[in-house]
Amino acid sequence: MRTVSQMDINNIKSLFYSNDDEARFFHKISDRRSQELIFAFVGPVSSGVSTCAEVLSDIIQSDYGYEKCIYIKPSDIIKKEAHRVGEVAPRGEISQDVYITKMQDIGNKLREEFGGEYLIEKAIEEISCNRVSRGGVKTVNEKPVSVPKRLFYIIDSIKHIDEYNALRDVYGDSLILFGVFAPDEIRRDRLKNKGVEDYVITKILKRDDQEPISFGQKTRKVFVEADFFSL
Repeated sequence: MRTVSQMDINNIKSLFYSNDDEARFFHKISDRRSQELIFAFVGPVSSGVSTCAEVLSDIIQSDYGYEKCIYIKPSDIIKKEAHRVGEVAPRGEISQDVYITKMQDIGNKLREEFGGEYLIEKAIEEISCNRVSRGGVKTVNEKPVSVPKRLFYIIDSIKHIDEYNALRDVYGDSLILFGVFAPDEIRRDRLKNKGVEDYVITKILKRDDQEPISFGQKTRKVFVEADFFSL
């Protein structure tokens, strides 16, 4: 993973929020000093979601004193769960366009078979298991009770409105959603630099933005729910 410099942090931090937004972000964090935080990201293909997630992780640790627990990528969950819908996740040296298309197809099949919340439920399960392993749960009157700690989790990234709704239902105000956007020209250049052909790039970008089927990506519907934006 690329090392994030202080210049990266300062530059991207300025993209995350203006002075007013920074104050609002500070209060959103400071109001939860004793709670775990869940940071989820949403953005179209090649918008820079992973880079922003990495930089935000450094900001939360250096500026707010939180400890990062786990970094969850639903794409890793798709790879683990692909066999449940009779698929094999792409592996080895394959073209970027084949990889993206195949992963989108498998993700859609999993949502269609098990529900739109399936992938994010697996992410929630990972967070729960991590919390237990870190001593974040104690028994009171024979019932499990969370032990609030200054910890945070990152989910990179969500694609479906059902995933957002499930996270909000479980974590409430402890969930902070970031929307990451880049102009089509930049996204196209990034995909082209990875060896994706022009006609495939158009297909990928259109599909990621608004698929017609119920269990497709539908990134736009999630994007508008973001608490903060990086443009």
